[in-house]
Amino acid sequence: RDITHREFEELIAELFKEKGFEVELTKKTRDGGKDIIAISTDQLGTKLKYFIECKHYAKDNKVSVDLVRALYGVKNTRGGPNKVILATTSTFTNDAYKFASEETLSEWEIALVDYNQIIEWIGEYSAKEEDEDIW
Repeated sequence: RDITHREFEELIAELFKEKGFEVELTKKTRDGGKDIIAISTDQLGTKLKYFIECKHYAKDNKVSVDLVRALYGVKNTRGGPNKVILATTSTFTNDAYKFASEETLSEWEIALVDYNQIIEWIGEYSAKEEDEDIW
């Protein structure tokens, strides 16, 4: 949590890049609800686009349902992604979780990624880096 907002965005971008995504970090301000655009290509050659919004919040400052709704709205714009992800150094309100699980058209459209999940991603990334250093 002791990094800047931009460093948090760069960290999330790096985690997606390491997983094989093509990653674009957007401008620092007025990014239109997307800090990162990540594109993957599946085994059949189909491209999938993700918009990732990063919220660098204090531990006790939960992400509200309003932000989740706004990001979901960005998903449903022309040229929008297949999926949106909201990543935070905090967690989410109950209303935010409820909206993502019950009010979107599909559970596949939006992912809420909290601090604990990001720590897991970093652990996987670190383990892979250590394995590559051994060989």
